[in-house]
Amino acid sequence: MHSEAAAIPQGARKFYARLTGPKQQLWLDNVTQFDFYDRAGPVKSASDAVAAHFRATLGSAGEAGQ
Repeated sequence: MHSEAAAIPQGARKFYARLTGPKQQLWLDNVTQFDFYDRAGPVKSASDAVAAHFRATLGSAGEAGQ
């Protein structure tokens, strides 16, 4: 996840392009680098996307207590 308004978006694209394995992009509009830490909306969007990714790639192996 990233944003055009966050730090070094072109670097995030290059990093993503080099990843192997399951991947998915999430680009949020008008979100600065600090918003990913300080604003509830972007934090929730990011954490929900991460949780969905882990559910899809790890299945039940990624659940707490397993």
